[in-house]
Amino acid sequence: MRITRIKVRMQKPDTKQRKETTYQSPLLFLLIVAVYAAHQDVWNWRKAGPMLFGFLPVGLAYHAAYSMAAAVLMAILVKCAWPKGLDKHETAPPEPQRPH
Repeated sequence: MRITRIKVRMQKPDTKQRKETTYQSPLLFLLIVAVYAAHQDVWNWRKAGPMLFGFLPVGLAYHAAYSMAAAVLMAILVKCAWPKGLDKHETAPPEPQRPH
């Protein structure tokens, strides 16, 4: 059995990219806090009504909207905060075959 080694080399971001990340980080953090705070829906714990569209409880509709907002936030985080070189891998050169 042969074990293959893979080397991953992370490159440092350039200064322009670092400046963009600097002002995006507080905004992204505030968005995360806002979505987290919206998840705590204490206003609708004790009642089942009113029904939306005649059949959908308001709490269920709220959580459906919250789920869509969380999905949009995750898409924004992947687009803006995902490390740039994380998916690029360098493989090690093949080892020379040894004579048997």
